[in-house]
Amino acid sequence: MISFKKILTMFILLIPYLSFAQISYKLNVSFDIQKGEIYGTAVISSDRKESISIDTGELEIISSTVKYLSYIKIEPDQEIKIEYKGKFKGFNAHNMVSKHGIYLTGVWYPKVDKLAIFSFTAEIPKEFIPVGEAEEIKEFPLEDGIKKVELIFPHPLEHLHFIATDKFKVKEKKVREDLSIYTYFFEMDHHLADAYLKEAEKYIKTYEEKIGKFPYKRFAIVENVLPTGYSMPTFTLIGMQIIKYPFVLRSSLGHEILHQWFGCSVYVEDETGNWAEGLTTYLSDHNFSENRSLYRKKLLLKYMAFVKKDNEFPLKEFVYKKDDLSEAIGYGKTAMIFHMLKRKIGKDLFFKGLQRFFNENKFQRASWKDLQKSFEEVSGKDLGLFFHQWIEKKGIPEIKISEINVKVDDGRFKIRGKIEQNYNFVFNIPVKIITYTGEIHKQLEIQGKKTEFQFVLDDEPLKIVIDENYDTFRKLSGDEVIPVIYFLLGDTNPVVFVDEKSEKKYETVLKIYKGTKYYRPSQFKYSAIEGKNVVIFDKENPVIDKIFGNRKISNEGLSIKAFKNPVSDGNFVFIIHGENKDIVDKNIRRLRHYGGYSYVKIGRDFRAEKSVAKSENGIKFSIRTPAKIISPDGITDLKSMLHSLKDKKFIFVGEKHTSFSHHAVQYSIIKALYMEDPNIVIGMEMFQRPFQKYLDMYINGEIDEKEFLKKTEYFKRWKYDYNYYKPILRFAKEHKIPVIALNMEAEIIDKVSDKGIDSLTPEEKKKLPKSMDFSNEKYKKYLKMIFEMHKKRNKAKKFINFYQSQLIWDETMAETASEYIMKNPDKKMIIIAGNGHLRYGYGIPDRVYRRTGMPYAIILNDEDIDKEIADYVVYTQFLAGVKAKKIGVYIDITDKGLKVEDVVKDSPADKGGIKKGDIIIEFNGKPIKSLEDLRIELVYPEKENEITVLREGKKIKLKIVFEERNGHQ
Repeated sequence: MISFKKILTMFILLIPYLSFAQISYKLNVSFDIQKGEIYGTAVISSDRKESISIDTGELEIISSTVKYLSYIKIEPDQEIKIEYKGKFKGFNAHNMVSKHGIYLTGVWYPKVDKLAIFSFTAEIPKEFIPVGEAEEIKEFPLEDGIKKVELIFPHPLEHLHFIATDKFKVKEKKVREDLSIYTYFFEMDHHLADAYLKEAEKYIKTYEEKIGKFPYKRFAIVENVLPTGYSMPTFTLIGMQIIKYPFVLRSSLGHEILHQWFGCSVYVEDETGNWAEGLTTYLSDHNFSENRSLYRKKLLLKYMAFVKKDNEFPLKEFVYKKDDLSEAIGYGKTAMIFHMLKRKIGKDLFFKGLQRFFNENKFQRASWKDLQKSFEEVSGKDLGLFFHQWIEKKGIPEIKISEINVKVDDGRFKIRGKIEQNYNFVFNIPVKIITYTGEIHKQLEIQGKKTEFQFVLDDEPLKIVIDENYDTFRKLSGDEVIPVIYFLLGDTNPVVFVDEKSEKKYETVLKIYKGTKYYRPSQFKYSAIEGKNVVIFDKENPVIDKIFGNRKISNEGLSIKAFKNPVSDGNFVFIIHGENKDIVDKNIRRLRHYGGYSYVKIGRDFRAEKSVAKSENGIKFSIRTPAKIISPDGITDLKSMLHSLKDKKFIFVGEKHTSFSHHAVQYSIIKALYMEDPNIVIGMEMFQRPFQKYLDMYINGEIDEKEFLKKTEYFKRWKYDYNYYKPILRFAKEHKIPVIALNMEAEIIDKVSDKGIDSLTPEEKKKLPKSMDFSNEKYKKYLKMIFEMHKKRNKAKKFINFYQSQLIWDETMAETASEYIMKNPDKKMIIIAGNGHLRYGYGIPDRVYRRTGMPYAIILNDEDIDKEIADYVVYTQFLAGVKAKKIGVYIDITDKGLKVEDVVKDSPADKGGIKKGDIIIEFNGKPIKSLEDLRIELVYPEKENEITVLREGKKIKLKIVFEERNGHQ
């Protein structure tokens, strides 16, 4: 009993067939092997009205039931019967009938222009082994050494092919119950059968996982006397000339097997463009290449070499490969478009889309529109623009960075830039940003001819690299272009230099340039090679010395070496050398197969040596010059410096407090050390010891940043813009890195600076370091110099008091750091302090060492070089940064609050209506009771802000607007 479910399933499977007229084609043929002739009878019918066209090529029509074959309206149950003969004696590109075998791949029967289900039989010599489109092959013996063969293929088919010869040795490998693989190899190559069967099974299983079940019950790998390499439903033909080469097993076989899904079961609707070759290239040749990025780059190079504005055409017009131009577009560009599509919707959805496309279009002709439909259905995305611009339009986008800058804003690095392109394509492009500590990967959507972009990073950016791995169909920039042989093959009018004595040796090659004037070496002019590709024949040609000084070229065999033209950007020089005429004549055609290489040499043993010249990968743009680092051993880099810090317990990193670039270096060092070993702690001069608990609370997430600034009295005690230190503290908070307040409270430092240590109360003296060393005369002399420079500001100050206050400052920070590490010996401390506390080790470093005996290193930023001033001196490039906003008023701190003493003209305060005498009491609804309150709020302003002032006893609300400003240091 047949269930309803089974009937429904069978009906669904038949839907593709039922949507079109079903044409039936009965074909019976026989052969006169001696005469090289074929005799056939074709009977064509349809299950409904249909218009067909029949191509008979050079066949001789003996009889036909219809008068005209070019356009026929066929009625249901009508039969068109054609009897014909054809003569295919000898070899040609498509058909051959001889005692050596039958090879029929061209017009050897009346071809219909619609899909048909064939019933095919042939009478052939009994010793001949047949193969063609078939899921089953049956044989029936006849008289006179003849047998009848029936090739059963129960699916709609575009074209029928038939091969039979007595030269085949057949080997079978059963993959599973419903699939067997065969090799039909000649005796001399039969030893390769096992390797081919093994690889074929691997390819089939790989594709089945990604696309769906193999569409047929059998697959045959058939060796051919003609130099072919193409696939038909259920089999592939591989020429005997190439079947022994490893590249066939490595990639070509996989390419042809994949065609069983795309091109040989889902057929191509040629009128709207052939998508199958590029898709197969992408999923096979590209996928199996050792370096996929380089493979894609070579596709782009080939496109640039062969495709020009005057010969370019869109993908919708590609039908088949007829030359390098059509291959560059139909195979190369299409492969790149599928790669971009996979990146756009994601790998999983890409293969789901292919599975749906395969299942819905099996044994039908399918178009780009069908592909679009399948991918839209699985991704839920509108892909109309994507398919329109890449399939319907021609052109290859060329992009360049026209502008880029960076500044620190809100504790992060903000990159802004512009990218220009020559077309209006819309596409995503990968971007890599190189920092001191690694790489950051982003995606950027290019829209139209100008695209502005912005990236916000935690790390200082050094360089931006666009499309480093060639994920985008685009024209390569000059630095990316590799000099490859494609550019020689794609130029029919280069400048050619050949001397008289070598001309005979290279006459076979020179015929390629028969319309080009040859120049003798004596005619060389530099102006002649400007804007041109150059071909130089023979290694002894003196033109080589005039362009390159000297180039060593091997004398053995035949070689081509490609170089960039040093006097003309975008052009190339090719040196061709052959050992003798015979070697040149035998091997020159082989060089076409090595277009993607910069150097190829075919030796006397016919083996090829090949290589690709180095070039830049991706469009590169330097954002910031990496810091120059000077060590006692000379110039070094950050990586080497960090390696030397591995065994240091204390790392002192200096700064000029108002330099964004110095703080960026500090941040990069901290992050790099943390990535190497997270067991670090940060000591900061900027915070004072009584406020340690609030630092801990902030790092642990117990209070927010505003509360942290308020509780540590940051703006009262340190005063420098908080944005300088925000990246470091943010990183510490994110990773729970302890931050230690190193400094003595300001009240004690200020009191000693004014009146000396003896002025301190007993309670204050208890807070001083337990030990202090005043004996370093060099440090004392250095501080005396600093004191004298600032003496004019306060002539009443005494040096001894200043000296004592500085030492208390240094000793306190050294004691705090030492005590922490002694209690936490597994930690490493990075100490952030002004350069003046670190130079020569006099301030903090030597005093830490006195207490701990532990190794340390000193890193200073932008200091004058002097012996033993530091272990490393870092020289930085200017870095812009955005500080906290200023409203533009002078303030007098009074009992009533912050009184406005004056307003800066054209400032936000002036534009907002603040007047002299106003008392500021609120900012964005937050009470303002001190100058520190206002400074904290100005770290986090909006573009438009509300400020409340008291004016003549009345509250007035005003609007303060901050325009975006350029960063400054």
